[in-house]
Amino acid sequence: VRLRILSTPWFGIYLHDIHEDDGDRDPHNHPWSFISIVLRGSYTERLYPDPINHRMAVTLQTHGRFSAHRMGRDSAHRIVRASPGLKTLILTGPRQSSWGFFRAVSGPHGLRGRFIDWQEYEREIGTL
Repeated sequence: VRLRILSTPWFGIYLHDIHEDDGDRDPHNHPWSFISIVLRGSYTERLYPDPINHRMAVTLQTHGRFSAHRMGRDSAHRIVRASPGLKTLILTGPRQSSWGFFRAVSGPHGLRGRFIDWQEYEREIGTL
């Protein structure tokens, strides 16, 4: 559940109540860079720092109460564990594009992410 506190062309402030892990199999990005501040609870995410230009390298990170972290526009992630009652404050930069998912594909240099716009992804998995 996302509550929009303030939204301008330059930045946004949102309050998120996250009730469960991301249900999607593939990591996703966001249309902006953002800072996430955990107000209550904690979560663990798989972070893909640069899914297109580098291998689908993954880092597992846990963010506890009152922690803050930044996620850039070129990164992707997937929440794999969310504690009950998780609440985060999100500070975003300007919207730069659409958002979507990254599906791993084999190439000459290993696994890389193929970007799929969120609407196309939803059609592929049958939820739209």
